[in-house]
Amino acid sequence: MSESSKFKFKDFIDAKKIITQVNQLIALVAENKQHEYQTEVYGGEIATTYIEKGIRDIKKLGDEATAEELLNNIPLADVWMAWYEKSGLNDFEMYATIRYIKRRNTPFGEYKELEPFGRQYYPDLNGLNLGEKQAYYNTSNEYVTILSRLFKVYCEEKTIASFKLDILEDMIANFPKNLKLLQFQSSRYRYEVKTYNWANVVLPLAPSLSHSNLEHISQEELQRYWGIYMYLIAQDISHPLPTTEVKVITEQAKRPGIVPFPAVETTIKLYKAGLINDDDLRFQALHSRELMVIMDGGFNYRMNYKLVERDSIPKHVIAPLKANILETELERGDLATPATDYISSIYRVEGIDYVFRILERLGKDNFERGYSYYGDSKKTIFSDLLKKTTFKDTESYADFAKHADASKVTKKRLIELACYATQWTAFVGEYLGLENLDSAVWWFQAHASDYMNSEKETIISRYSNIPKSDFAIGAIDIDWFNKVYQTIGKSNWKLLHDAAKYITDGNGHRQVKLYSSVMLGEVKITETLKKIKDKRDKDYVRALGLIPLSKTVPEKDVLKRYNLLQDFLKESKQFGQQRQESEAIAVGIALDNLSRNAGYQDRVRFSWAMEAKATQAIMEHAVLNIEETEIELVINDLGKADIKVSKAGKSLKNIPAKFRKDKQVIALKEHKTYLSRQYSRTRISLENAMVNEDKFTALEIHNMMQHPIVKVMLRKLVLFVPEKEISGFYNAGTLTDASGQTHPLAEDDVLLIAHASHLYQAVEWDMYQKYVFAERITQPFKQVFRELYLITNDEREHSNRSERYQGHQIQPKKTVALLRGRGWTVSMEDGLQKVYHKRGFIATMYAMADWYSPSEAEAPTLEDICFHAIDSYKRIPLTEIPPVVFSEIMRDIDLVVSVAHVGGVDPEASHSTMEMRGALAEASAQLFKLKNITVKERHIFIKGTLGEYSIHLGSGQVSKNGLSLSIIPVHSQHRGRMFLPFVDEDPKSAEIISKMKLLSEDNKIQDPTILAQINS
Repeated sequence: MSESSKFKFKDFIDAKKIITQVNQLIALVAENKQHEYQTEVYGGEIATTYIEKGIRDIKKLGDEATAEELLNNIPLADVWMAWYEKSGLNDFEMYATIRYIKRRNTPFGEYKELEPFGRQYYPDLNGLNLGEKQAYYNTSNEYVTILSRLFKVYCEEKTIASFKLDILEDMIANFPKNLKLLQFQSSRYRYEVKTYNWANVVLPLAPSLSHSNLEHISQEELQRYWGIYMYLIAQDISHPLPTTEVKVITEQAKRPGIVPFPAVETTIKLYKAGLINDDDLRFQALHSRELMVIMDGGFNYRMNYKLVERDSIPKHVIAPLKANILETELERGDLATPATDYISSIYRVEGIDYVFRILERLGKDNFERGYSYYGDSKKTIFSDLLKKTTFKDTESYADFAKHADASKVTKKRLIELACYATQWTAFVGEYLGLENLDSAVWWFQAHASDYMNSEKETIISRYSNIPKSDFAIGAIDIDWFNKVYQTIGKSNWKLLHDAAKYITDGNGHRQVKLYSSVMLGEVKITETLKKIKDKRDKDYVRALGLIPLSKTVPEKDVLKRYNLLQDFLKESKQFGQQRQESEAIAVGIALDNLSRNAGYQDRVRFSWAMEAKATQAIMEHAVLNIEETEIELVINDLGKADIKVSKAGKSLKNIPAKFRKDKQVIALKEHKTYLSRQYSRTRISLENAMVNEDKFTALEIHNMMQHPIVKVMLRKLVLFVPEKEISGFYNAGTLTDASGQTHPLAEDDVLLIAHASHLYQAVEWDMYQKYVFAERITQPFKQVFRELYLITNDEREHSNRSERYQGHQIQPKKTVALLRGRGWTVSMEDGLQKVYHKRGFIATMYAMADWYSPSEAEAPTLEDICFHAIDSYKRIPLTEIPPVVFSEIMRDIDLVVSVAHVGGVDPEASHSTMEMRGALAEASAQLFKLKNITVKERHIFIKGTLGEYSIHLGSGQVSKNGLSLSIIPVHSQHRGRMFLPFVDEDPKSAEIISKMKLLSEDNKIQDPTILAQINS
């Protein structure tokens, strides 16, 4: 070894000792490679894995976890701690080991010219048994995890941090002079070779100091660290000439190399300690958008981790820099200025004078609609600044009025300002004398905005109780509109309406224009009906409910519109599924709008009220007497309409032929048809009320019982009072339970139509089943005999997904048809989904299928069922899903598995568990006389001739030495060919057993694709 490459720290870093002791750790990991453990993965899900697949945290502990907690949060922590205590490795040896393993491919840097220099600072640990070098995942990650967790607990971080800083400084001071003029070329970039100088390449070779390291060193050392970086930046700029003048860093805005500025949090810490001044901070802000935002009071992700505090830097520091940037930019023409690139880093623009200067400089130009992240035009930049404007601390409304008086800004432009930059809405309203302008602007924000955030939602909730999700699909708050229009007035409303174009860059403005015109009577109902009938225009469908009701016959008007919407929905069935879905949403919103217009609490109560009125009007003329013949429209014990005919007290089978064309008879038949449709609608409505857990007061139930069809159905359903924990069949203000006990109800008692889940939790389910059977009660839909699905232990383990139907092959076309009829929709990216707008989540069924163009070549296989939050799309743990919703989703999927499965055998999903598959694997191994199989709780382990494998008992995923192999199943090939003892056919189980047999005899495999993966 040459003198120049002698290791400097051999007195306290023993390479031979490290190799001996760490190889013992490596052997320990190999010895325990099949140790299974549970780990919390994405979204709180619990998965079972084993050591060879990687060492992961058992639980997600969060940022506040201590080093001891983190160490004990990995599997076999006691084993690793025992090894460390015995090893005798010191802090410096532990650091050197971790660094070497992390950089095992290039431990002395990526440039050969620097290897002798690097060997002076780092020991050669080539004797470690780390296995073959791999580009991506390898077992080295496991060793790093173990060593790093031990290091954090047992090592003195302050000592190591100071040591790393000393090495950094020594490497810069002693960098070989002959290499300082060398150009280092890197080909790691995809399309080009990059050239660097010594100031660029010394940092990747030197130790890196983490944020935690920097927290442990002294202020003097932190200043040294900051100075080293500024020195390297200067050398980078002046290269190839050396420099001792730090001012050189101000000479170039864009430097040729990659030497970074010190971390933002380090710079702020030094500033707060008084070790760097205001100019140092301003200078770095010019090169760091993040730092400028923080200095200006904005948010940065570091604040979540308490690395930086908000508003921690006095305003006077950024003030002169920001003033110069704004002055330069506000004087611009069409071309960008040197200040343009910095505008996005400004968080707020304080001062009313800036508002009016921006408006005057914009002239007649429109504001930028929507969001432009890359434009640097005058309109884009000035519009962005306008949204950031705010009062100075010393300013008030009087200052706003003073500037408005002195400016040439028109009333129209001020109203546009109120819509575009809503922080000024109240002041514009006060200046123009427009009472409730802020309420009017937020009406448009609620109904037309393309983008909604939590701040907007909070403000809108002060004015309206309509759910935010309903606004997004076209709901209109009519009461809110009427209040603001009455105070704003016609002429001002027109100005406001035109200005609202800045709230949206999509179709929202056109829709709101239509809706407001409808509510103002500018669009007549005849025009609306024509658009609906001739064009099936969904915007006009939604608008139908907004048209002011007839002043002379309001009830008749409402009922007519209600029936028109029901007919529109019925006619929709002639079109494709996607159109049916969009038209159904439009009708739903129209019914919501109409119910609010008519003064009802919600769509359900409104619909039943309309049905009741229609039925009441029909039943008032239910009996016809023509000559001696009586023709009567009746509702039978099931709630269905029928016509009874009698003559002279004797029943007739049919209406006599001579009366069939009588106008009264024809009308009676039409009424029967209407009631038949109403029967179907009511039955579905009641079932939906049960599934949605809609709440009704006892008084509302009493009123509903006045509807003859609802009464027949509702009296056969079990009702439930959650607060009092009582249930029973309703009759005249009381509930009678399965034991015959009666429970009187108060008018304000809140009831639900009981679901099987409610009865199960109340331990009354079986009692009602026996009662309904004994009393021969025919319920309008499955209630007490409804299938109930509870969360299984496996689903609790996975936490946020259900795999109970995993592996079942289904017919795509039949699946789509079944689920669409039950409220599911098709998502291009995510498959079949059911959206619960009011509850705030989405249920998704995943399967390997193209639902839009289903192929018949190979039936897709079900994977899992998950629930996601609508706003964040994060997965929701199954235990947080209401039991009724969970049960109904599983009921839908069970229907698919039962009806749309492939083949003639109805699969038993309850047997498709990992425990069953484990037993099945052991039995199959005995049957096939396989001696190289080991079955554990979640995996099958196989010792083959060409390698060792594992198969996951749930997913069927195959791994060799911890690396995944892609053996794609063709499930139909297993059907009838793979003997499965003791249970019926199950495609996923057949796949797993087939893979087990294939890999146990890997020396017989002939498939070149599989062999290539095994031998790679």
